[in-house]
Amino acid sequence: MNTILEDFLELKEILNSFNGLEKEYNWLLTDLDWSYPDNYLDYFMDYRIYDDSSHCRNNYLITGENLNKLANMKEVYFIWGVFSAIEKNEIVDLDTI
Repeated sequence: MNTILEDFLELKEILNSFNGLEKEYNWLLTDLDWSYPDNYLDYFMDYRIYDDSSHCRNNYLITGENLNKLANMKEVYFIWGVFSAIEKNEIVDLDTI
């Protein structure tokens, strides 16, 4: 399952459209243009942040449960991004993306 965002949306709004399905997957978040809280990295299982000032190149891996926690605890907004659902038992190597 992929979701491509093309509008300014709060994370809570995005997850409402999933009707709870977000908890059944891990999520790969890529190509993000977003607003996030200071401690946002605490929620992610793994991430790659590149030092070239391009937020869109960074990659993040998060559990569905933590994605939901982040949405409910913080005001997180997305202007653009790709959310890719990953089976929980699948291993993702962010160095190969």
